[in-house]
Amino acid sequence: MAYRDHRSSVDPSEMEDPSLRRNVFRAMASDFLASAKEGAVTDRAGSIARMMEAAFKAGQSVAPSPKSKARVVLRREITDMDIPSLPRRELSTLRIILFGSQVDRYPEAIHLALWMSPKIPGYPSEMSSDRWRVPGNSIGDGFSNKTVLPLIKAGLYEAIEPDDEGYRYARLTEWGYELLAHGRTAHDDVRRPGASGTYQTYAALVNGRSLTDEADMVLRQIREQLGPRPRGFMR
Repeated sequence: MAYRDHRSSVDPSEMEDPSLRRNVFRAMASDFLASAKEGAVTDRAGSIARMMEAAFKAGQSVAPSPKSKARVVLRREITDMDIPSLPRRELSTLRIILFGSQVDRYPEAIHLALWMSPKIPGYPSEMSSDRWRVPGNSIGDGFSNKTVLPLIKAGLYEAIEPDDEGYRYARLTEWGYELLAHGRTAHDDVRRPGASGTYQTYAALVNGRSLTDEADMVLRQIREQLGPRPRGFMR
């Protein structure tokens, strides 16, 4: 879930992971500010106090007692809320591209891919190289490095180095596919190839192709349509 109402309760399990905790609090704060701006919050001080109290109680419920040894609890699943705020906002667009309005729809294999064109000399990066796109898709204006690189770092996409012409390519992993399909997937410390709940569907889409082979196939199609430089995709 990418959105968090500022009035919602705080799940104690979300307090154990520092990154997740910050994301939850930031999402609640963003909702509070938006609600206050729209006039939906009549008692701002009271609302802030309630959020602080909820966070305090959730923190107390997971804090080790003074007599017990501190322990580290590893999260076994990640959700949208574990993703940094900017790429988290784009997950809904990726879901629409992949599944449309029905999550159980069988997606097209080509929509697992992202590609980026070479930088065009003389143009700003946001008008050329800093824009990842889904092949054969016209929804939105592509995704910036600030969106895609955190997803790669989280193991949700796998990327290869730019080719000789500067084209870059990334593919949704089985864990990224599961997160987009079900809203949760395994934490990276317990992932095992082929163990995701959506692996069979994902494997059928990948169909045994390696990342490099698939990159060659997709980029070949792009070059045939757009020529040596994808000027038609410039903003």
